[in-house]
Amino acid sequence: MTTPTDNALGEKRIRKKFRGKFVVITGASSGIGRQVAIDFAMGGASKVIIIARTEPKLIELQRMI
Repeated sequence: MTTPTDNALGEKRIRKKFRGKFVVITGASSGIGRQVAIDFAMGGASKVIIIARTEPKLIELQRMI
């Protein structure tokens, strides 16, 4: 069983892992690509470049991250 402290430590490790990284994600408007974009942004990546065919969904994701 994990505790809130364990989760906080895990999140700090993830942020450090992606800090300063530039990430390019294709297919970012839905599904796995969308979640990966969110995870990298939450993980501290410096730049998350999202690419997809559906512009309205990309704009929504951009605002979110």
